Amino acid sequence: MAADCKSAAPWSYGGSNPPLSTSFEASSVWAVVMGRMVVALVALLILGVTATRTLTDERFRLATLVVLGFFAVRIVLAHRLKAREAAEAEDGEKL
Repeated sequence: MAADCKSAAPWSYGGSNPPLSTSFEASSVWAVVMGRMVVALVALLILGVTATRTLTDERFRLATLVVLGFFAVRIVLAHRLKAREAAEAEDGEKL
């Protein structure tokens, strides 16, 4: 192959600015998803503590904690669903 870039095939020439990789490692994607879940749960915890300390009416306090608990359960279930789908996709690729 010649030294100049004009003789190289367009898909094989990286030159001084090679193409960016579009593949992701499974561990980095997992860390991002796990980090997002933890941040969301910590935010709900902070809101729950704040609601418990500031709301004086017991009915409003309980209703707020029930709503926050609903969101916490929903976040955890969505995380488990994504983990199950990722595991099934990984098993499908291995077969």
